[in-house]
Amino acid sequence: MSMDAGIHVNVHDAHPELTSPTTNVQAFPPDIIDIVLYHLEGDVATLRCCTLVCAVWAALARPYLFRKVVCRPAVPTRTWEDFFDFLDTSPDVARYIRWFTVDGGRVHISNVEVERILEVLERLPLLDRLYNVYITSKMLPRIHPEDVVERAVTTPSARRHKLQVLSFRSCMFGTVMPLYRLLASIAHIGTFAVHNFVLLRPEDLPLGSLDTQISAIAIDGSFSPGKQFWASLRHRLPSGFASGLTVTTRLIDGSYAAASLQDLLDIFGSDVRSVSVNALGASWDLRTIVRPHVVATPVTTVDGTAISSTDFLAFYPIQLDMWSLSIRTLVLYFTVTSMRTGRDATTLYSRLLENNWRIVSNAPASITNIELRFQRYGPHTDSVLDDVRAINDPVASQWAAARWNTLDEGTLTRFPHLEVFLCVLCDGGFLEQYGPFQGVDPVASGPSCSRQEEYDSYVELLKGVLPRLHERGLLRFKKSDV
Repeated sequence: MSMDAGIHVNVHDAHPELTSPTTNVQAFPPDIIDIVLYHLEGDVATLRCCTLVCAVWAALARPYLFRKVVCRPAVPTRTWEDFFDFLDTSPDVARYIRWFTVDGGRVHISNVEVERILEVLERLPLLDRLYNVYITSKMLPRIHPEDVVERAVTTPSARRHKLQVLSFRSCMFGTVMPLYRLLASIAHIGTFAVHNFVLLRPEDLPLGSLDTQISAIAIDGSFSPGKQFWASLRHRLPSGFASGLTVTTRLIDGSYAAASLQDLLDIFGSDVRSVSVNALGASWDLRTIVRPHVVATPVTTVDGTAISSTDFLAFYPIQLDMWSLSIRTLVLYFTVTSMRTGRDATTLYSRLLENNWRIVSNAPASITNIELRFQRYGPHTDSVLDDVRAINDPVASQWAAARWNTLDEGTLTRFPHLEVFLCVLCDGGFLEQYGPFQGVDPVASGPSCSRQEEYDSYVELLKGVLPRLHERGLLRFKKSDV
């Protein structure tokens, strides 16, 4: 996570009063204290304790303590009124908040008025991430569609907000107007993320252009009916405001997610330059990653083949049509786990490789860069490498529809202009993407070997299973930053 400018740099110059002997327990450089606090980010309990040490620690800890704030409108003492009252009594906090999450809960989703969200944007000048916003239009006064466009036109872009992330999860919209009102108040969105949208009346759309620039769209789960919304959004974005678009998905919910992704790709078409697909959610039951194999699990038969667990029933063969696109970069994921070993693990890995190959084989020939990210859950072990390598073994993975040599040969045939096949190794971001998981026993946090040893082992493995890409000089390696 990057450090905010002004928080970690030149602390002494920014707060000369903090070195006063009357406010210090003892003379200690504020810059050193700030480094300590940086490594405590996210540990709310410890940061709260730090604010009680002395005035110096309190002033330096508060930016980290209030960096991420959650509002739960359905919970007493955590409502919108409570949040705004808190800002009134502690106005300095507003400049510390970077991430703001509206949590309406899974069952009782509160009716969040757009005016409240707009007030958040107005009162938090340095906000750059707005997450999990639940909005319905039932509580909103009816406005004429042109009012939305008028708001965008009359508000200078320099005064409108810029967000790195605007994320909606499990939202039901009576009409699209509340969302358009919010989008019209934002000049630039780094990533517009949607997960499980329901739009009841997609025909109620505003006229005119929407002066909002979008760099990336992340879509997960279902979006009904998403195609009408994406078509309306694309039609109202000025020329160039969606060019070079990056599209990302984790394909949560299998076929529904794939259909939502296809709708998005069909509408934005030539605007899309990069597509990132994590096929894990369509290939395995995600719990398979974090739970150990249970030997007593009844035998299940799929396509006439006896297998030792029901985890394979989550497999959805991905069907995506990207031939008409002009994308240049394709990003894929390959996830391994230390919770499974042997043939059971190899079967799971082969299903994931099969879905990755389905994506590759239906990608346009215009691709010049392919990135394959290797994620893991749990510590790295040599047995994981053996199970991954065994995908090429016809005995160990007799039902595999795609093997490493399929990917190796097929990639060279499919993409005549390919410049690089980059393998990003040692990616530990699985839980960040999919977690947290409830009721799961923790695994050892540290690897059984050094990260460099893990990296070297994967390099050797991939050179062996992708020899043609390696011989052509296209196979490259990079250690993940995550």
